[in-house]
Amino acid sequence: MKLIVAGSRSITDPDRFLEALDLCKFDFDCIIQGGANGVDLMAKLYATMLKVPQHEYPADWDDVDNMDEHFIGFRKDGKPYSKIAGSIRKWRKMVCTTCNLGY
Repeated sequence: MKLIVAGSRSITDPDRFLEALDLCKFDFDCIIQGGANGVDLMAKLYATMLKVPQHEYPADWDDVDNMDEHFIGFRKDGKPYSKIAGSIRKWRKMVCTTCNLGY
C-alpha cells in the first residue's frame, strides 16, 4: 500500500507525527511526500529510518509554460510563478496512492 503524507510546513513535532502514523493501523510499502519542510520532511526521515521506499513530488512553482494567464502570478521581483503548482503536486500524489494521511 502506498501512503501519501501531506500537511503543514509548520508542524515539526516528530512525536505527534509518529502518533498519527500509529493510528493508521495498516501496512504500507511506500511513502509519498511533497518535498517541503514540516510534515513532508518528517515523512522523508521516517521512510529513511525504516528503509521504506519513498517518492518526492515537489511543486514546480516556475513552470508557467503553456499555462492560462489566470493561473500565473508574479513575485515582487517580477518573475512569474504558477499559482496552482501546489494543487498540481497534490493531484500527482493522489493518482499514485492507495491511502492518504493528512496531518
